[in-house]
Amino acid sequence: MRTRLLALLSAAALAIGLTPAAVAAPADWHDLGLAHADRRQVHFRGAALPRPGSLAAIAVTADSAVVMSGMPNEPANRLVLLPGGTTIGRHVRGIPMAEVAGHRVFWTSKHGHGDFRLHAYDTSTGTSYEHPLGRVRWIVAAVDGDTAYGSRIESNRWSAWTPGTGFQRLELPADAILTDVSGGMVSLLAEDDAPSIVAPDGAVLASGVTGWLTFDPSGAYAAQLGEWGVGVWDVAHARSIKLVNLDGRRWFDPVWAANGELVVTTYTSRRDERHWDDANPVVHHRCPMAVDAVVAACTVVPTRQPHPTGLDPIFGVTALDQLIALDLFA
Repeated sequence: MRTRLLALLSAAALAIGLTPAAVAAPADWHDLGLAHADRRQVHFRGAALPRPGSLAAIAVTADSAVVMSGMPNEPANRLVLLPGGTTIGRHVRGIPMAEVAGHRVFWTSKHGHGDFRLHAYDTSTGTSYEHPLGRVRWIVAAVDGDTAYGSRIESNRWSAWTPGTGFQRLELPADAILTDVSGGMVSLLAEDDAPSIVAPDGAVLASGVTGWLTFDPSGAYAAQLGEWGVGVWDVAHARSIKLVNLDGRRWFDPVWAANGELVVTTYTSRRDERHWDDANPVVHHRCPMAVDAVVAACTVVPTRQPHPTGLDPIFGVTALDQLIALDLFA
């Protein structure tokens, strides 16, 4: 799985931006509260920026998008706020992380040998926070409210950081990887690739659910990212949700919108390989979750300028995306 995902991100790293033009993003993207990148611009809620020559990630909060220009760990990379175009960070290691219904974006930077720093930026107030890490390489894996969750790369020791309160150690199994947090619930992935969802009181709400998990804003659902597709898990009812109306296309890269809808990228398959070209571009579907339903009916999200190269207009910022970025650009 990792080989194929790394190949996908490597292809994205070769993207070249074109001359910006006044191209309006379709209304669906505005309604979803998600950033949309076409060949010329990055759009968010009616605002737009010229697309960077190397677009690595887009972290979205309730009121802003943070666009990463330059590949992870490149010395000249930077984080640009949309709307506004203000640069809020440089020398980013990995990718920025945010919660789509929150207001804070977090990232780690490196400014020289043994000079790592942890940052937070409040997109609603413009307040910046910085915490010196020294030689400690602490990388953000998830964001829940005003708190970032991550670990030291060297030791897999997990902790939480809320600006102004310091770090809090998390007592997790030695081999566990934290994939997401929502409302105190934690998704863990063990060495056998069987994740579990653990409630704040320690109760296991799900065990052995296939794939990496990422919660919706309410914590009621979790998208399951597997090797050849995505599933949805209803946390409260401990059952799977079936996505329909995808026209037999394979799907990947799940992104939750602030309104609780799941947006997935779909593509045609050629035997057991992902396939897209000028005649078969990727397509994006929005899939609303309905209370007490076991089926989610998906519809196509219009894209004014399809990506014949298969580049995804939504650049993910999940724990798995962070891991891929570190693997590719360490």
